[in-house]
Amino acid sequence: MRSGGWIGIIFLFMLVAGCTGKYDDYLQKGKNSLEHEEYAKAVDYLEQALEEKKTEEAEQLYAEAKGKSQISKLLKEGKDQTNKKQFEEAISIYTSILKEHENKEYLDSILKETQDLLNVTKTKYSENLLTMANTAIKGGEYSYAKKNLSKLLDMDIENSEVKQLLMFCENMINGTKAYNNQEWDEAISLFTVAINTYPDHEKAITMKKEALDSKKSLEIAANMTGSVNKEVETNEVDFEETDVSVNEDQDFQN
Repeated sequence: MRSGGWIGIIFLFMLVAGCTGKYDDYLQKGKNSLEHEEYAKAVDYLEQALEEKKTEEAEQLYAEAKGKSQISKLLKEGKDQTNKKQFEEAISIYTSILKEHENKEYLDSILKETQDLLNVTKTKYSENLLTMANTAIKGGEYSYAKKNLSKLLDMDIENSEVKQLLMFCENMINGTKAYNNQEWDEAISLFTVAINTYPDHEKAITMKKEALDSKKSLEIAANMTGSVNKEVETNEVDFEETDVSVNEDQDFQN
């Protein structure tokens, strides 16, 4: 009995030692994978370590590996979107990562990387929007330029350059509408403000000049019409006086 009991104890000891050996091996491999940013491998090793023995250390490392693995996949997707110039999609991905995993200290390093990527992407997006807006303004596509500038202002509400360009677009849109409706005074006023914002813009200068010329032509036409009406009235009065004098001469002769 004693002999059998000792054999059982030794067997149990060997079993426990074997399990501990496997646990330590998987745990170490998981740590190494984490250090080398091989997060998927780290998740596999740490899962196996937990199957051998559940410890607080293994559980914490597993949570870290799993979180970083998920974030790493999303970061790759965000980078791909940025390369395709799908900046809004990339910004949305990075923002969702930061929101979902905020205050998780064990993810500090990868969350810092996410924040850096978000900042870089926002800068690229801002530059892209400004370029498209300026190109649209030069081409006379003011509504499209306004759309891009509005997005840019949402990202940087204190940007004075964007505010000025946005005001220019609004004045050109409203000025063109007044021009088409032949509201010359309104058009001239709006184009004047637009030129003050964007002094070298050829279309604004040209449309203001055309509005001024049209207003002048209208005034000349109105003056000419007034002169003709006065002349007609004068001729009618002279005719009446002549008619009366002729009648008086005839009466005298009779």
